[in-house]
Amino acid sequence: MDLGIKGKVALVSGGARSLGKQDCLTLAAEGCKIIVLDLNGEGAEDTAKEITAAGGTARGYAADITDRAALAEALKRAESEVGPVDICVNNAGWIYTMGQLKDMKDEDWDQNLAINLTGTYNVTNAGPPQSWADIARRVFELSGRDPVDVRPVSTDEYDAGRSSAPRPRSSVLSLDKLAATGFESQPAGDALVAYLAD
Repeated sequence: MDLGIKGKVALVSGGARSLGKQDCLTLAAEGCKIIVLDLNGEGAEDTAKEITAAGGTARGYAADITDRAALAEALKRAESEVGPVDICVNNAGWIYTMGQLKDMKDEDWDQNLAINLTGTYNVTNAGPPQSWADIARRVFELSGRDPVDVRPVSTDEYDAGRSSAPRPRSSVLSLDKLAATGFESQPAGDALVAYLAD
């Protein structure tokens, strides 16, 4: 199958084993360069080695998705070594099976939320909707370049004359329900400033 994603950089969290590893292998078979993130750094590296042994491009990184600072550092290193992320697969998760909620320990509940909810959010960030051009202009501005040098290109213009995977016209994730719980998410703009600060 040709999804038209050859050459794209795909980040897969929880890519050391099981479904996450298969996501990595499938995307690599489509010609993607793979960033494998996992709490098990050795497992992430093993997945990456399997991909490179088959002729692909991949790097594995130890990353705790519940630790924003450590995750940001891992992503910064990964993007410098593999390239900017085009595709993000939020696969990392923790399944805690318990017969009844009354039997679950508080620390197990907290761990479930930290990995499956907050960790997924940490990988993707939040904030107002932004186009790639908005983000590029901000990067130019923070790097001392003139933001006017960034020229927006529509998906139709970019895809003209080439085969590419279908893209949604809008890929905005609403965090309204999450915000209603009192959870304060980190704005993507703040994360970008921190990322470029070093």
